[in-house]
Amino acid sequence: MNKGKQSRREFMGKVVDIAGSAGLLGMVSGSMLTATQAKTEKLIALSNQNLTVTIDTSGGQITALHNKWTGEHHQLESVEFAIVSDHGTQTADRMVVTGIEHKADSLAVTLEGGGYHVQIHYLLGEAWIEKWISLTSNTPLMLKRIVLGNRKYTPAFREIYAHSDHTAYSVPINWFLRSAKGGWYTGIEFPFTVGEQSDSRLSLAYGGWQWKYDLANRHLADMVDERPASVGLADMNVALKPGETLTSEREFLGVYQNTGSFRVKAMTGTPRILTTTAERLDWGEVWAMQAFMRQPLPPLPANHEGFLLYMNGWWAGLPGGPITPPDLAVYKKAIDQSKELGADVFAFSPTWMGMAEFFKRSAPFVESVGKDLEFSLSPSAQQAVEYVESRGMVLAPYSEAASSYREDRPDWKLVNPAGTKLGQLCWANPEPTDWFFKLHRKIFDTFKAIKFWGWDGGWLPGEPEELLPDQQYLSWECHSTEHGHVPGNISYQAYQNVMSFFRRLRTERPQVETIVAWAVKCGGPWALRYIDSHENFYENEGPDDLRFQMWYNQNSSFLPCEKNMAQIWFKFSPSTREMPEKSQDYWKIWYTKQTRDYVYGLMSALSGGVDFGYIVQLPQFDSDTEKETYLAFLRQWKKWASENLAYLKVKRDLFGQPLRQGGIDGNAHVIKNRGFIFIFNPTEERHIGRIPLDQRILLTTGENYEVRVIHPPAQGSLGSFQHGSSVLVDMPPGTCKVLQIGPSQGPAIASKIPTGADIQDAF
Repeated sequence: MNKGKQSRREFMGKVVDIAGSAGLLGMVSGSMLTATQAKTEKLIALSNQNLTVTIDTSGGQITALHNKWTGEHHQLESVEFAIVSDHGTQTADRMVVTGIEHKADSLAVTLEGGGYHVQIHYLLGEAWIEKWISLTSNTPLMLKRIVLGNRKYTPAFREIYAHSDHTAYSVPINWFLRSAKGGWYTGIEFPFTVGEQSDSRLSLAYGGWQWKYDLANRHLADMVDERPASVGLADMNVALKPGETLTSEREFLGVYQNTGSFRVKAMTGTPRILTTTAERLDWGEVWAMQAFMRQPLPPLPANHEGFLLYMNGWWAGLPGGPITPPDLAVYKKAIDQSKELGADVFAFSPTWMGMAEFFKRSAPFVESVGKDLEFSLSPSAQQAVEYVESRGMVLAPYSEAASSYREDRPDWKLVNPAGTKLGQLCWANPEPTDWFFKLHRKIFDTFKAIKFWGWDGGWLPGEPEELLPDQQYLSWECHSTEHGHVPGNISYQAYQNVMSFFRRLRTERPQVETIVAWAVKCGGPWALRYIDSHENFYENEGPDDLRFQMWYNQNSSFLPCEKNMAQIWFKFSPSTREMPEKSQDYWKIWYTKQTRDYVYGLMSALSGGVDFGYIVQLPQFDSDTEKETYLAFLRQWKKWASENLAYLKVKRDLFGQPLRQGGIDGNAHVIKNRGFIFIFNPTEERHIGRIPLDQRILLTTGENYEVRVIHPPAQGSLGSFQHGSSVLVDMPPGTCKVLQIGPSQGPAIASKIPTGADIQDAF
């Protein structure tokens, strides 16, 4: 939020903080924004039907913006970058343009000066523009941080609003530049970014980081209430050699238009990780950011067709230690049952394909695994693997990064300020990172049944989840002089190495899809570029909590829905579970006296827009009839999901946040003139939902539509409706419905209109 007007001195003081001790402009004299004054303008416009961005090629800076959705124009005074190093601060406006490359949707401006060679790259997207720089220095230097865009906007925006992921980590997502009709969104595609702002200015920078994570008086380490972590920007500590080129992260700037309808946080307790801080965004802001996020997070190549079922042995309560001969019988029974359920994928409860117990990070196997890239299974684990293959399923093993690997390589370990070597590897060191990559790659090549692999526990520096008895945070610092990094804060280099690990593994072995549970949560959505499925925000507690978490995935982190982790519950009865007093405020969010059955559980998962769902329970049946009924239901809807996967992966949420007080929830999955709508009523009262049949649910114009209830069965048509009208859906307590929408050939005739309950609007 704006914090009131600031004087130029106050604003420049904050700019010095963001840029480092040298200041954003190297503490030089004269005007901060002199490029357009000192040079003759040579303007190039990158433009499409949605926006125009005008760039002055005499200095490479953006000078004007036109939001074609709202018709609003802004003039800019801009310094496009500042490089902060141990040599001081070099800014774009103190360099000379030496080259220009212009294409229809891109522009590259080359600048020289201050011992640097820099190219500014602009790339026009659908409703946004991305910008990044590549820089080379003539002399060796230590990079501290990079400023991407320090801009003054005229006229000033009504508000500049900083939006984070609203988690314990407070990961920056973007800034909304709000005007009367809509505005612009901007940010850097990187989790450790800071912005400084006044009424008309915004400056964005990134570097390393260090959290100030307050654990005082919290029921659990990650129950944040209104106290997320405070993130302090630290130096990148990147040593750049003469002639070596570094490519920056990407800045983005895109347009949106207000709808007048709002996405509102509506917490009823204190969930894990997510904050309770209030927030209201216009749906136009949300939908624009959702569209943009498919640019840095594009779809990954699938290794399968249709909708798969994945049996998770950990959640299903299977033996968690290294698989032994007695465990083998338990696993074979579970594998048989999984096959009977129609599961395609099986995951053991222990890590490393059944060889190590989860969280036993100093076990002998963990300390020695991968020496000389050797990896072998015990006879029992080998038999379990072979049995999965014999039943026609594929494997989904997992490992942990925050373990005491390679005790034979103490030179790879983290070193604290006192010179003590800790048990964990230093992930800023390229050698162990490369070893870890090669070990996984060899395992993938050896065991052809592996089609998924996951990582749990912490990985990125400072992960609060790792604060366990007798353990330490994954450190922000390593003081080794032998790791190829500068001693001190290693956060930036560690992040880059971990992201490189995922990139190499996912691109060099595309047949294996990637999953993370905790691992990189503190990197927010930016850490998920090469991840197929991630554990939402925390361990799932039932179908309603699942939809609650996925809602924040899409409407706070703006993630593509296919990255959701959709757990499938057979039965969820919170009233039968013990509720620890310290967690009651968290539990009450999803607590209900009702039992959520397998129908409600599967529909909640399918509504997530994913191509595989995680079975979290091995069902127990009271009769053969119940079993056959369930298996037939599962087969039917698995087939349906496979046939309609393209629709499921287009998701727009309706009615508001799941688990808000007295509220129904749902989502639309529509392409052009056809699609489906899921609606859920988790409350104990009857409600009526009103859904507009228009562009807000992605329906095209100019047609009549028939709306049918396809679940529960035998409820039939709700009628035919004109485009722009609304359909009313009766929702008894504790129920779910699936609607099908398609073109209608006849006149618009609505069925009986439900009455006698409150009507809740989709928007």
